[in-house]
Amino acid sequence: MRGEHVDGRRPGPIQGWPEADYDAALHLLDRQVVTADGRLVGKVDDMELTVQDGVLVPTGLLVGLGALLPRFGTRLGPWLHDRYRQISLSHADRRAPSVIDLDLVEDIGSAVHLTQDRDALLRPRVEHVIAPVRHRLGELLSMRVVPDPSRRTEAWPRRPRVLDVRLAARPDRPGRHAVDALVVGGGHPGGLLGYDRGQVNRPWPVAALVGRLHRRSVLVFCGRGVEVDWEVGEVRVGEAAEVAPLVERGTGPGQDAR
Repeated sequence: MRGEHVDGRRPGPIQGWPEADYDAALHLLDRQVVTADGRLVGKVDDMELTVQDGVLVPTGLLVGLGALLPRFGTRLGPWLHDRYRQISLSHADRRAPSVIDLDLVEDIGSAVHLTQDRDALLRPRVEHVIAPVRHRLGELLSMRVVPDPSRRTEAWPRRPRVLDVRLAARPDRPGRHAVDALVVGGGHPGGLLGYDRGQVNRPWPVAALVGRLHRRSVLVFCGRGVEVDWEVGEVRVGEAAEVAPLVERGTGPGQDAR
């Protein structure tokens, strides 16, 4: 794995990739993508999540304005996306972002390094097919979280939303990952700055402030009691769901969160 310099704003390499666990937004979004021959092809604007056997599985990196613009909120994002399409109506696939298969990722540090050069690297994302069902990471980030009334006695964050998605290695499929848990807290994605998950140089006053503001952030483990309603745009957390304080469990990619 290539050595990477930790600059205080980004975590270092994911040690043990591709078997290690990692957080999708923290470790992937907005990073440059570098081909095997050292050329830049863009940056990671979103991630494709595909439903396989009832589990959300990361399958591709999305690049281009077609992937970036929808991330600008539920109102501004669609408006910008539609204006972008209207700039050139003759290009039928202009709204669709390009995809880089996740299998081509060699390692992840301050940039995402691929095993392939630029030739035939990008393919258009097909969005109109029925199966398999595909979603975007950007759809899940900032999604409202609704806990069961029985959980209201617990120390939940105010106005909880999905801040990140934890991807765990699949023991049954070496080198593959699946969505294991949702990082839930108040604020917006990126607000935690990665200080809660290690590998970032942390000025103690800033780290202390972030820790104080997000002390109620939790990990909501996917599975029983957790339902993602993509149409409504909310995650419902039932009484049977497994929930853990973020600062006490799963505090670093590559560590066992359970």
